[in-house]
Amino acid sequence: MQCLHCGETEIDGFSNYCPNCGKKLYMNDQERNLSRTSKRVLYILPAASLVFVSGLLLAGYHYEAAINEEVIALQKKTEQSALKGNFDKALQYAEKGISLRNDYEVLKNEKDLITRIQDYHQDMDYINELIQNNDLEQAAKEIETLTRIVSPHSSPLFSTIQKDLIKADVNVTVGEVKQQINKLNSIDELAEQLKTVSVLDDIEADMVKEQIQSKMVMIGSVKAEKDLSNKQFNSAIVTVDKALQYDGDNEKLLSLKEKIISEKASFEQAEQKRIEKAVSAAKEEERLKAEAIDISNIEVKVDEFGDATTTGKIINTSSHPIHSITVQFTVLNKEGKEIEKGKTNVYPNEVKPGMEADFEHITYGVNEKITLKIKNISWFAN
Repeated sequence: MQCLHCGETEIDGFSNYCPNCGKKLYMNDQERNLSRTSKRVLYILPAASLVFVSGLLLAGYHYEAAINEEVIALQKKTEQSALKGNFDKALQYAEKGISLRNDYEVLKNEKDLITRIQDYHQDMDYINELIQNNDLEQAAKEIETLTRIVSPHSSPLFSTIQKDLIKADVNVTVGEVKQQINKLNSIDELAEQLKTVSVLDDIEADMVKEQIQSKMVMIGSVKAEKDLSNKQFNSAIVTVDKALQYDGDNEKLLSLKEKIISEKASFEQAEQKRIEKAVSAAKEEERLKAEAIDISNIEVKVDEFGDATTTGKIINTSSHPIHSITVQFTVLNKEGKEIEKGKTNVYPNEVKPGMEADFEHITYGVNEKITLKIKNISWFAN
């Protein structure tokens, strides 16, 4: 037995008072049992408390660890969506992660960065709109401003906007050169402009060179075709060769040159034969021209784009087949003022006696009814 008051242990089992301190030990067996129970509680209660607190801490640890894992997963989804250009989805992931860990500064910074990049892409859309509207001066200013903002950044999130800015800058440069090209109307002038390509970057140079060469081909082709129609074969060849100096592999120019050489040879052979048959051909032609050719069904239609299409028919009322019929004409507006003159071929090429052939001409951009007045018709007889 032990005294609960002073701790004395040398006490007789039947004593009611402590021999050391004199205080009462137990009144009865119930008090003695209660004392023993109290002693046990003194040892058990701290152990139980320790187990309970440890359980709470462990549960809290697992809960916080699960939250951390979810936030990290949301951060990863945020970055992946942003890299794919899906900024709205990326912001949704970031906001959800921040709601779980409001003190996670890394995710907050990423959200702010994505918001800024989203704004930069909107600025890029505005720049492209300026370029499409040919407001190149304002587009160049916007590109310079945005480039200063994004160029210092090395984050992969900036790579797309940086590439788009480079492309937009190229488009502005090409647009500016194209504006100058549109004012030039000769191969020599365009050749001078082509020299400026050397100061541009490779990508820019290729695009501008293509624009210049394209117009060179167009100008060379139009002039050569005109010379060809006037039987100025040598002049046509010179024009094509000049354009080929700057685009030597152009199929259109090479084909046109081949056509000119072929028609020149045919013309020279035909000219020789015509000289040999000049007397008899002249007499026959005079006889045929004395015979009549009728013109009928001349109609003019103006389409939705303001282009006027004139069509008509030629009837061979002679007794011989004729071919290579050419109709020379002038075009008058509704006030009777001449706005165009030219010639057109009749198809089919050969018209037998009593048969009809068609001719057609388009006058572009008149936006009104016009009158096609035939000045002369020429042909050859078989």
